[in-house]
Amino acid sequence: MGLKRRVACLAADGVEDVEYTQSRAAAEQAGAEVHLISSPER
Repeated sequence: MGLKRRVACLAADGVEDVEYTQSRAAAEQAGAEVHLISSPER
């Protein structure tokens, strides 16, 4: 059994959806558990 990787995706104002979704999909496909971290909306 391998070690499960945890990855944090940091998103700032103005991030394009495709920039986040493609990066997240690639990390998940590689076996990572991905969490989105962003600033709260104002």
